[in-house]
Amino acid sequence: MPEGSVGNSTFIEILANTSIHDVLLRYEIPKDTVHLVLLNGIYIEPEERETPIFSEGDVLALWPPVAGG
Repeated sequence: MPEGSVGNSTFIEILANTSIHDVLLRYEIPKDTVHLVLLNGIYIEPEERETPIFSEGDVLALWPPVAGG
């Protein structure tokens, strides 16, 4: 999590034409470590993560792959 985060969330500012992949690069998160991506609660397919899709006030949620039983 970026500095200044509270719990498991933070506010970030992004420029227009920023993609989810750009956000991952900015925070040095390898894209193969991100399995589940939600934008405003809607699942974003891997092939859509390099297209700019953000609007003001959007909520991005990222989860790594999980395992267990």
